[in-house]
Amino acid sequence: MIRWHWQNLNKRKDGACGWGLFHGRCWWHFPLGSVNWGSIRTVQFSWNLLSHSCGIHMNIDDEDVTLMLAIPPIALFFSLSTNWLWINRILPRCPLQYYPQTIVIDERECGVRIHSGRLWIDVWSKRNEWVSSAPWWVRGISFGINPFELSFNRHEVRRADGSWVPAPVWKIGHDKPVSEAEVLVFPYTYNLKNGAVQNRIASVTVERRAWRPLCLKWSGFIEKVRTTIEVSFDDEVGEGSGSWKGGTTGCGYGILPGESAEQCLRRMEKERTF
Repeated sequence: MIRWHWQNLNKRKDGACGWGLFHGRCWWHFPLGSVNWGSIRTVQFSWNLLSHSCGIHMNIDDEDVTLMLAIPPIALFFSLSTNWLWINRILPRCPLQYYPQTIVIDERECGVRIHSGRLWIDVWSKRNEWVSSAPWWVRGISFGINPFELSFNRHEVRRADGSWVPAPVWKIGHDKPVSEAEVLVFPYTYNLKNGAVQNRIASVTVERRAWRPLCLKWSGFIEKVRTTIEVSFDDEVGEGSGSWKGGTTGCGYGILPGESAEQCLRRMEKERTF
């Protein structure tokens, strides 16, 4: 017997559901032979009439083959379960990575989509096993299409004289270069939930990072700057200290305008929990 049901996905911020006509999905189940999970063929249809998605896309995984067509404000999805006989016969196969004798469905995706300010192109991509050495058509490619998308510009540390210098960069296989940053040392107290007090020494540096729009990266006309303290403790801090989970040994915290490094640390001491 064919079974049908649907779900309203049009949920508002207050937790209540709006009209399901705008956003929802439905399923048709076609049981064949003995009624068990492997014998139920499924057709699924989803819709969103208030979508910002744009593109055409196909996704293959071990459960479904899904087609997506989206032109704002409408996005439609159509899926067939992989246990439909004719679908199962045409699906690509590959050996399991660590068990080459086991053959599984080769999970792939292809299509063109626009989201997050970028154009994404998947020719025959395999994102669940993404490696940088794979050819571009397996990794997929993307291009920024939003000229005002923020792009990282610089990372600096503050010297003792108040000037700024580029932050040292970690390099794999090498020690971190010696930094010119001013290092300030302060006592730090953390109160655990059980009433115990942790007394630590905090080594603090002041750092700033800046982002600029792609179209104005050459200019400082529009720039987003974030200044933080970077803190390193001489021992673990927090509820997980001494356990298998471990405590915190370092963190960052945003500096407010006109605030000194020590004032920021004292505010963190009051506000932050680990």
